[in-house]
Amino acid sequence: MCGDEFVVVRTDLINEGKAADFGTRLLEVFQAPFQHGSHHSKVGVTIGYVMAPQDGTQTALLLKAADAAMYTGKQLGKGVVVRGEAH
Repeated sequence: MCGDEFVVVRTDLINEGKAADFGTRLLEVFQAPFQHGSHHSKVGVTIGYVMAPQDGTQTALLLKAADAAMYTGKQLGKGVVVRGEAH
């Protein structure tokens, strides 16, 4: 098993509900198994997110908060969407 982290930046999600809905849609898309040649694979996803400017305006701090939220999600059992805490 290996783990990679990716960042998605959206500028059109104007409230927490829309951001959480987007995260949930991403989870749903990744839940479907896919096939590459004779190999069947599934990708596990845990999403941590923050919102700017509500959670801050400094990129490094926002990324750190989103990363911490993702790890919180993994501790909760993976496959979840968690909002990072504003600091």
